[in-house]
Amino acid sequence: LLSQGCGCRGTSGFAHPECLEKMAASQTGLGETFKRHGVCGTCEQQFTGVMQIVMFRNLWRSHRLSRNEDARRNAAGCLTAALHFIDDSSDGALEYLRAEELRGLRESDPRYILNLVDQAGALAESGRCDDALELVEPAYAKAKLRGDDGMLCVLAERMARVLLACGRREEALPFAAEAVETAERSLHHVVQVRNTRATYAQVLSATGRRQEARAIYQKELEILERVYGPDHGHTTHVRTCIDKLSS
Repeated sequence: LLSQGCGCRGTSGFAHPECLEKMAASQTGLGETFKRHGVCGTCEQQFTGVMQIVMFRNLWRSHRLSRNEDARRNAAGCLTAALHFIDDSSDGALEYLRAEELRGLRESDPRYILNLVDQAGALAESGRCDDALELVEPAYAKAKLRGDDGMLCVLAERMARVLLACGRREEALPFAAEAVETAERSLHHVVQVRNTRATYAQVLSATGRRQEARAIYQKELEILERVYGPDHGHTTHVRTCIDKLSS
């Protein structure tokens, strides 16, 4: 069955997924193999739709028994991400990821926990709020118990985003505030501090506290204009957020 799933035009835009799979599997090197399962070798555009799902499903099936844990985890992540917005079987990939992430949580391995954070965010955005909270709540509780400010900041922000996506705006507010407080108190990672402030402003706006949200954005705008200049993408994005709150 011919399918279209990239940016190629004309007859070259159609291909048999089985043929693309053989080409991808024939690549030397794990990195190139993964790339060719997700990106067209001609137009270099990411596969979309059915083509993306077919390619990532094949990638997962070829690595699900691999001894390389990183390859197995990445293949599972590719497939579950492609399937978030449709009701389809993950061939055990989602279940595997959950087991791996919970194992990483027990071992306090940041790599696993950050994968868990991304997984929870995607689940929430696709409307699977209970699944998202089931993943992120235990991780947040453990980070708070351990006093791990780095992980606590990331997980508190994710809790806020998941609750916001679920429509539980007031519940999201204390997590967003905690993320900002933790980031400003103990982190020196500028991007993470900015991310927590942006999330806090979004939650404030969603709960009707537009003036407070605008004040956060205004403070951020002053910093960005001084550091990056008035025309940088980060600066213009924050300015747009302020304009929306002012309208």
